[in-house]
Amino acid sequence: MPSYQDLALEIAAQASTLRLRINGTSMAPLMQDGESVIVEPTPFERLQRGDVIAFRHSRQTITHRIIALEPSGVLTLGDNLRKLDPPVPSDMILGRVVALEKNGRAYPLSTGGWPLVHRTLAGLGGRMVAPHASKWISRAYRLLFWFVRKSARTLYLF
Repeated sequence: MPSYQDLALEIAAQASTLRLRINGTSMAPLMQDGESVIVEPTPFERLQRGDVIAFRHSRQTITHRIIALEPSGVLTLGDNLRKLDPPVPSDMILGRVVALEKNGRAYPLSTGGWPLVHRTLAGLGGRMVAPHASKWISRAYRLLFWFVRKSARTLYLF
């Protein structure tokens, strides 16, 4: 008998978007435990380094950032982690995270300064998979958020 999550994902695959609740701190400080994300099914060919995606792994749904693209799938990393995830085959990817819900309000992650933030964090993640990665990524986040707030006035999450 399929699990509740399997059934929910099967139904969601036919929908235009999927709303998932974040459990854990692997994507902190951007995504906090208990918040929700909106995921849009996205063809593998349209994914880019820096995109935050939702994917299936060992009967779990994980939301992490793409660090590298390969012909058969992607390499991902949680922003607050120091170890890459196992390679994610393209058929396990549910879609791209397009919005973050904080305090009952959805904030798009593809407008304003966000694309620059995503690409920069993917670059940092790819280079900083080391014992002190979370400290440096957290510092990079704060600097990027300050810059986007001051220059583009489009970041309204924090």
